[in-house]
Amino acid sequence: MQTILAIESSTQLCSIALATPTGVFEHRITHAQLTHAGCKHPDMIVVAMGPGAFTSLRVAVGTAQGLALGWACPVVAVDTLAALAQQARRTLGLLAPCSILAVLDARMGELYCAGYTLNELGLSCALPPYLAAYEASPLIQSDCVVGNAARLMSRWTSWGTVQLDAEPLAIDVLTLAQEGLANGSLRGMDAALLQPAYVRDQVALTEIQRGVLPS
Repeated sequence: MQTILAIESSTQLCSIALATPTGVFEHRITHAQLTHAGCKHPDMIVVAMGPGAFTSLRVAVGTAQGLALGWACPVVAVDTLAALAQQARRTLGLLAPCSILAVLDARMGELYCAGYTLNELGLSCALPPYLAAYEASPLIQSDCVVGNAARLMSRWTSWGTVQLDAEPLAIDVLTLAQEGLANGSLRGMDAALLQPAYVRDQVALTEIQRGVLPS
């Protein structure tokens, strides 16, 4: 069994998970602790590539690149919203067939959304990550809504779906990587090629967008 280190830092919550021949270990840490984290040489590093907070993603990707280059090991990039869907699968005991909508607060009145389908082979993406306003109608319906933006969308509760106010965790990033490596949907890459998936390039609203008139 390979030793795999997973890093999740798409939001203010950071976590790492380590799969070893003797078991899986998980720990939740701060961004400062993440940049100084160390462990024995893994065979592979897995990182959540976004979407998420700009600084948080850069911390995760930069840490993964630095460790991977130093250890000369490959990296695997996992979709952050897919990790949220996996968390719902894990904590709610969801069974196939099932559709999951993952929603992460993007601030500035917007959220990141993506749709996933759970079948006998695992999770598959039905709707790639996109940006939507809090009040927007979802592009697809689902059996379950998961993520820290669910509380911001009271109109979506009319579906009668299960909501889970959650943030992505490394343990679920690790699970997705292990499943993807096993079925061939994911593969290791050179750390230098790793790029965050921002989805939105704007960090903050301009004064005009905030309704501030020039003096």
